[in-house]
Amino acid sequence: MKKALLKKIPVVEAGIKDKQYMELCRQNYLMKVQKATVAHKRTLILNLYDAENIIKEQYQPFCRIFFSNRDFITYFIKENRWSIKTLDILEAEKGKFISQIAIRTYKEKRSIQQFFHCTDDAVDSIQLIQIEQQKRKAEKSLKRKKRRIKDIESLFRSVKPVTGRFEKWLEYEVLKESQYIFYQYSRRKMIDCTCSHCKSEYQLERSIPRHNKEYVCPICKRKSIFKAKGKSGYFSDYSEAVKIEKASDRIILRHFEVRKSYAAHGTGEYTLSYHEDYRAVFQEKFHFYYPVYSCLAHKNVWKEKYIDPYFHYRYHLDYTIKAYQTITQMPGMVYPYNLKNVFKGTPFEYCSLDYFVKNNRFVELPVVYYLKTYLKFPLLEQFVKQNMFYIALECLYQLPNEWEETKETNTRHFLGINSRYCSILSKYNMGIREWGVLQKMEKLKIHLSEQEIFAYCKIFESNRDFLELNQYASIRKIVNYLAKQIEKEEKGKAYKLSGDVSGISHVEMKCYQTYIRSWKDYIEWAEKLEYDLKSRYVLFPKNFKDVHDKTFLEYQKQQDKMERKKQAKERRTVNQLLKKDIKLLGKQIQNQDYILKVPGNYQEIQKEGQALGHCVGSYIPHIANRECDVYFIRKKTDPDKPFFTVDWRRGKIVQCQGKGRIRYPQEMVEFVHYAEEKLRLLKGEEEKKAA
Repeated sequence: MKKALLKKIPVVEAGIKDKQYMELCRQNYLMKVQKATVAHKRTLILNLYDAENIIKEQYQPFCRIFFSNRDFITYFIKENRWSIKTLDILEAEKGKFISQIAIRTYKEKRSIQQFFHCTDDAVDSIQLIQIEQQKRKAEKSLKRKKRRIKDIESLFRSVKPVTGRFEKWLEYEVLKESQYIFYQYSRRKMIDCTCSHCKSEYQLERSIPRHNKEYVCPICKRKSIFKAKGKSGYFSDYSEAVKIEKASDRIILRHFEVRKSYAAHGTGEYTLSYHEDYRAVFQEKFHFYYPVYSCLAHKNVWKEKYIDPYFHYRYHLDYTIKAYQTITQMPGMVYPYNLKNVFKGTPFEYCSLDYFVKNNRFVELPVVYYLKTYLKFPLLEQFVKQNMFYIALECLYQLPNEWEETKETNTRHFLGINSRYCSILSKYNMGIREWGVLQKMEKLKIHLSEQEIFAYCKIFESNRDFLELNQYASIRKIVNYLAKQIEKEEKGKAYKLSGDVSGISHVEMKCYQTYIRSWKDYIEWAEKLEYDLKSRYVLFPKNFKDVHDKTFLEYQKQQDKMERKKQAKERRTVNQLLKKDIKLLGKQIQNQDYILKVPGNYQEIQKEGQALGHCVGSYIPHIANRECDVYFIRKKTDPDKPFFTVDWRRGKIVQCQGKGRIRYPQEMVEFVHYAEEKLRLLKGEEEKKAA
């Protein structure tokens, strides 16, 4: 329906007869009917009027509903807006739903029935309009669904069925780890075994096979896992794979779920099954699709998935979280063949995903994240080409904000380290944390060999803070010293930076980290105790544990002594300040019931806190630093008994608490306000004199 032509149709106004009718029928709205021909099509126009406006002799309609053979639309005149809502949910000017509509003449009712080809006079005209609107909406919705199905079918028309080569890749590479040696336990010296991969049958000594133990098959030389036939029931292994294809100017990612299911009798036979559960299409941005059964097409079709960015986890169930992550990330092992041709002529032509997959064939990565990250951070290509694969993977999950905004194209300049360190990053495939270690080494001018840098990152899990110990001794010497101490005290293996640390366990790493933290603490205590840190006997004592503990006790004594001196000074300062306040305030702040009292000394403040059960006793340092002042409120009838305590800060009373931290009662409000004004006046005069 052409809106410009519909607007030109003359508007029918209500009249005196309509006003008289609405006064009698007491309905909310009036409907008047028009007929016209628009663009060679029969058109029914329903004009809606507000009853209140008609009674006020305002005869213009507030909206008009236009019907053609297969469509309808509503035009609100004052707002100049169009709507396709049905009559039962249409909103009027006042924001309420339209209800109780009157049609004045039989002729108008008959016109509505004739337009909709209804011969039953018993059918209500308003109900008939609503039925026809619902019918037209349903027809349009059905057309949209059919058109959407056709569009998606045409989009995926170029997607080809999987080939035998792809199936072999799923079986032997995607599920490479799914390899087992099945054996039947017996008391004989040699046990019969069957490899699930090469199907070979051979015998092994009875002591070798153990259920779930790793072993290399002697025939196909592949790493496998032993499975006892009596213990291994039906089980299956699961993995994910992604196949990337090109359709005209679009990139299509196909996500597959792959399973190897092994029979319960343990013969080594298995079935390979896979199904395509999601697709992602890139054209300017990513669109995601999933398969559903369509009653219209009578088959499974692909439907676009709406990704809610705010409540994407839905009910936070494991399944919904997994489904969301799968569809938005497309994680899996990437099919490595023909990737260069697939990306040619697209925004991802130089993304180097083919190079990444070629050098990391068995790595599962979030493919959508990779492509999205490349678009906003093109330097990802350089990281991949320079074999910094681990940094590239870290960028996919947590790309630093400052990296997104960079315009640098040179990797070495971007990382801010010299070419030697860049080559180490590449050679050992290090990550962002290791990069931080190398940055700090360059800044502190620490010189270590490649092997020593790798060993440091391995032992101390790329902790940069330990590098600052280089000011006392070289990192190499410190680690060698700790290795000797650990070997002697913990009976552990001594790992040096120049040695092989590939076999170090997690427990051993934690032991080394604990020792270097203890050594760091020891050096800090020795520095404060003014030990001679240039002496190797101080830096590297023979019995580190004993010296560490003795130094701590000595340091603790020094700290206690300093704390006592500090407290004594604070108490003297508080007593002096309280004497000044007694001179200044005296007994000036009082009324017939209460009196504001200045504490005589710091002991009175501590006793006040103990008597009333609040924390004013800990305010001594704050009072000494002039952050606050503390005063007591006493009843005149019992001036020595603790009653309420006042905390005076920045020219006002911020707290006034009684026993158990209770707030002062209503009868004290007037005195508290009076005391606040008086304190402000007297303390202000003191400050002016001091200035």
